[in-house]
Amino acid sequence: MPNFAAGSEDDDRTKRIEHRKQQAKDLAGGEMTTGGAEDCPPGITQKLLEYLVAFEKAPSVTDFKKLEDAGVRLPAPDPLEDAAPGCRDLLRHT
Repeated sequence: MPNFAAGSEDDDRTKRIEHRKQQAKDLAGGEMTTGGAEDCPPGITQKLLEYLVAFEKAPSVTDFKKLEDAGVRLPAPDPLEDAAPGCRDLLRHT
C-alpha cells in the first residue's frame, strides 16, 4: 500500500529547503553559489541551511566586546602608529 504521507512530507521538506536557500541568498545580498552531493539526504541539507541562515542572522560580536560584557577590564588597543615599523609598511602595500 503506498504511503501518501511520505510524498507530502517530501514535498514539504523540499519547500522548506527552497525557502531556506532563498533566505540564505537574500542574506548574501543576492549572490550565493550552492552545491551539494547527490547522495546527501534532504534532512541533512535542510539542517545545514537552517544553521547557515541562523549563523548569517546572528549579530557580529568581537571577542573584545564579549569579554567587556562579561566584566573583564581590558586596555584599549594600541593605535596603528605604535605598531612595529614593518607592519605599517606591509599594510600600505596590500
